[in-house]
Amino acid sequence: MSEVKQKRSYSDISHCVSLVVKQIGENTTASQLELKHIEDFRKHRLRVNSKRGTPTKPATINRNVANFRAMLHRAVDYGEMEINPIGRICLLYTSPSPRDAHES
Repeated sequence: MSEVKQKRSYSDISHCVSLVVKQIGENTTASQLELKHIEDFRKHRLRVNSKRGTPTKPATINRNVANFRAMLHRAVDYGEMEINPIGRICLLYTSPSPRDAHES
């Protein structure tokens, strides 16, 4: 997966994935992964504050889950997995930002 490591955002992606893995459990294998694990991760992230001491925003949680899901998609692409067990998970609702309202 050298093309992922070459991205400038690699450290951000790695951090997002590690947050999910830490909550799910490092000993949970991909074959044991269920949507329930991701739902539990989301609930946990919504309850705890960010590093800045503010509530974690749904968009941040969506980014964490999206990067984790992308990692699993990549494993499918490389033949390491047959299917992505969380491939069809929906994102959390985020209210439109004021910036989005100006672009319409």
